[in-house]
Amino acid sequence: MNVFLMTSVPLVPPWDQGDKNLAYMLTSALPQHRFRVLTARDEPVPLGANLDLMPAYQTRNPTLLQKAHVYRRLFLPDVNLYSMKDGHTKTSSRAYATDLYHLIYRPFRFSSWLLRRLPEFWRHPVVHTVPATADGHPLSRKLFFADRVVVLSEYGRQAMLRLGVKCVVHIPPGIDVPYWDALQGQQARMKSRLGLEDEPLILFPGHYGPGQGADVMLQALPRIVARVPQAHVVFACRARTPDDQARETAIRQAVARMGLSRSVHFYTTVADMQVLIGACDLVALPLQTMHDKVDLPTTLLEALAAGKPIVITDMAPMNEIVREATQLGSPEVGLVVPPGDADALAQAAIELLLDGVLRRQMGQRGQAMAYDCFDIRRVADQYDKLYREVTEERSR
Repeated sequence: MNVFLMTSVPLVPPWDQGDKNLAYMLTSALPQHRFRVLTARDEPVPLGANLDLMPAYQTRNPTLLQKAHVYRRLFLPDVNLYSMKDGHTKTSSRAYATDLYHLIYRPFRFSSWLLRRLPEFWRHPVVHTVPATADGHPLSRKLFFADRVVVLSEYGRQAMLRLGVKCVVHIPPGIDVPYWDALQGQQARMKSRLGLEDEPLILFPGHYGPGQGADVMLQALPRIVARVPQAHVVFACRARTPDDQARETAIRQAVARMGLSRSVHFYTTVADMQVLIGACDLVALPLQTMHDKVDLPTTLLEALAAGKPIVITDMAPMNEIVREATQLGSPEVGLVVPPGDADALAQAAIELLLDGVLRRQMGQRGQAMAYDCFDIRRVADQYDKLYREVTEERSR
């Protein structure tokens, strides 16, 4: 089947955005289908023998106007496609026969208005995966026109049903669980690479923006270090705006005033998140808002697959990661704390740092949950079934 896969931004590295990650993982896990994907000129390209690459964008972060220009040109009869063969790109100018369109993006009024007016989207079946349903942007029934709307969480499914969207399917996000599972037994080596041999380590893989958890982590620091003097905290935060850079500077200064510079480390650009997750003893993400976040943050799923317990805010839909395991009768895979409660965050982190048995138990449960719920192969099987289902419906 030929699938035209469209994301909110070009499908190019780095793989640091939820919808891009899911799209790329799906293409690799569905080799029986051929995917046409939009990339950016003069940028690294995704690898895959089943990919047809269309370098439609000028940059990896296009403006809304640039996206509109690309959408307008998408369906010309002849386009330049680039496919991978033996690790090299091969160019062909030909018509692309599309069997199904798969959109993976958070819809906005303009994009939905434009896409639903393109004739191609009425001629062929359309699947629309919505990565974020709780990010603060209002949703309305008018945004959705696909044959199936896929959400990543139960919260998202209920939100869609309340809007009156009837063709809703809940398929969780997928990650390469064995890739992260391979970190088992590698913690000492990973800590050594960071220069933190035998030191307890908390990983905060968030952002510096308002409500993204960095300030709560900062407030929890003194209590954590007072109880566990050898503890270290890693802020693995990509500064996305000049404001973020200023916030990082402010946090660095605050850490210095506390006299905790030895205990805190900053990674603005993370070349290999696997090292940080492999080295840490727990992952903390105390969000106060889901703004700019997918319903189930990918880093938390990667932590589970690597056997790391998580400490997260008791906030939907993110808390489904912990609460679903409990509701299914399984023991906890992590701890939840109230939004903005630095004392509760510190207490949860201290509890896990001081109790190695509990960490290992939660880590083992988290790995089992990752294989059962979030392995990309299981997720891809569900999408494969969905592709065939909607295609058969349209052919009747």
